[in-house]
Amino acid sequence: TFMTQLLPSSTHPIRSQLKQLVRQAIVG
Repeated sequence: TFMTQLLPSSTHPIRSQLKQLVRQAIVG
């Protein structure tokens, strides 16, 4: 339960940033 609680909160911001970077790379 500890890992499942800690992972989402720490990986979510990173995933959102990665998505933005990928979109910018594809668009621009």
